[in-house]
Amino acid sequence: MQALKGGLFALTVVFLVAGFAASAHAQPGEPVAAEFQALYDTLSAQLDDAEAFVGAQPVTADAAPVFAAELLPANGNRGEALLRRSTL
Repeated sequence: MQALKGGLFALTVVFLVAGFAASAHAQPGEPVAAEFQALYDTLSAQLDDAEAFVGAQPVTADAAPVFAAELLPANGNRGEALLRRSTL
């Protein structure tokens, strides 16, 4: 039961973070605050590189490649560790 509660908590956190991130990001053409411009440029370049890499991967006739990531701090397998103040 504890694992289920931890998993539900983690899932809730993931959805909240995703919703916040979706509402907080700059839209194309929208100016970025000067204090964050360097960070924005760095992250944008890294994302462009990652997108180019994924797009350049060959697709086989049998199956398309699957790319995924895991958000370790929100992993439900961590159980009560998710409830620690330092986790957030």
